[in-house]
Amino acid sequence: MTQINAGVSFKGRLPQIVGQAALAASVLAGGASLLNAGGAMAADCLGTNGNKFDLITLTPAPPSIACSSPVGGNNFLVTIDTDFPSPGELPGPASGKTEFSIESKHGHFIKVLLDSDFDTPSGTVTKTLWADAGFTTPILTSPSPLVSNSGSSTGFVDIIGTYKKIYVRDAYVVNAGGQLDNYTNTFEVVPGPLPILGAGAAFGFSRKLRSR
Repeated sequence: MTQINAGVSFKGRLPQIVGQAALAASVLAGGASLLNAGGAMAADCLGTNGNKFDLITLTPAPPSIACSSPVGGNNFLVTIDTDFPSPGELPGPASGKTEFSIESKHGHFIKVLLDSDFDTPSGTVTKTLWADAGFTTPILTSPSPLVSNSGSSTGFVDIIGTYKKIYVRDAYVVNAGGQLDNYTNTFEVVPGPLPILGAGAAFGFSRKLRSR
């Protein structure tokens, strides 16, 4: 089995809504720790306000999959980065899929965005969402499925239904002459009140910043 990279990797282009400053804030605030879970890899993404997302990789080879939250300072966003390992891009022709589950310990998921980074634009990534581990019950988005063509972003689209746990299948195709670096999923959960501990921690951190 291929070893999953235990670090948060951001080699490729993040979704277009997140700039360089947002990336720095995301990396500092939301690390990923990986645990062995019976052959699958689990990662906790903990936001500064107590939001928590659990990521379990179902098909670990060949890329690495890591999560980060908050994104751009938004505690209700989580980004899943699927990155192909060194020396870099996956050359075409090639095809495959990655599957993972993402669970919110806070609100249910309301939106999803798919973005990809083809260094030589020639290929697609197609995302489908499912309600079960057997990938038999689809979760609809508007539109369905989501397709990122040659590095395009789908923008945020609505997830139909109220799901706190989602199974994700991303199928990629790299055409001859193309090179795929990475692709990213960004999920949004319904905003809610700050957990008491999370709110206190955020307040204490803001006071430290002001004192500096």
